[in-house]
Amino acid sequence: MISTPGGTSLLHLISEMQDQKQFRELHWTGSFEDYLALVSQRPSITRNAFQRIYDMIMSHGIEEFFDDKSV
Repeated sequence: MISTPGGTSLLHLISEMQDQKQFRELHWTGSFEDYLALVSQRPSITRNAFQRIYDMIMSHGIEEFFDDKSV
């Protein structure tokens, strides 16, 4: 068995770092009907990565910048 300098098992340290609840949330399983029920409750879960990044940018608002290069 591999141990750390403090004598703790390496496998024990790795298992402590795992978040079981988050893993279950990210690796959801269910039927297509279950998925459609989730979508009807939270339509935002269908957004892709590009749409989510756009949402993050827009949530901070925009600021117009005028650069006068005619000088």
